[in-house]
Amino acid sequence: MSRLARGILILQLLLTCSLPLASWTASALGCSVQNLLEGESLRWIFTHMPDVLGAEKLPLAILFLSAIGMVQECGILKPASLPLWRAIVSFVALSVLLSLPALLPHSALLSVTGKLVPSPWFAFLPYALCLNIMIAAFVYKLSVGRQDGERGISALLTAGLRRNSLWLFNFILGHANLILLQLIMQS
Repeated sequence: MSRLARGILILQLLLTCSLPLASWTASALGCSVQNLLEGESLRWIFTHMPDVLGAEKLPLAILFLSAIGMVQECGILKPASLPLWRAIVSFVALSVLLSLPALLPHSALLSVTGKLVPSPWFAFLPYALCLNIMIAAFVYKLSVGRQDGERGISALLTAGLRRNSLWLFNFILGHANLILLQLIMQS
């Protein structure tokens, strides 16, 4: 766990605890803010809890942390990375394969107007990059002969969540704080 992640987590927790009290105090003093401790606000928060916790963006955050962890765990960043070319080739090949369908004219992955941005392909791009990085890290680990069986594969896949779990919690709290701040300002 890094000091930075712990420090940010402490700040996020303090903000999460102080927002309801601050909104209640500001509302009691006559400021035009939404009181988070009112019945209507509490009902909204509990009804929209998946939105408050960032459920829509959470899979991307998990994939991103997994990709980072796999790169760290497989040893691709070490200076003595001899079979690095295999990982690079797999990354480039997968990138081309993922891009080809979107580059074809009249592709279903293009927008209704035929543009690349915004389009279903463009919305999938961050997920594709994370998955592509994960596959390249896996190919690298296999090419250096350190697969360690099923246990090694699961350790590689979960390395990012084990190493960066505080960042995931920071993401969830940060998103919740952002939504709560927006709710407070909605008066």
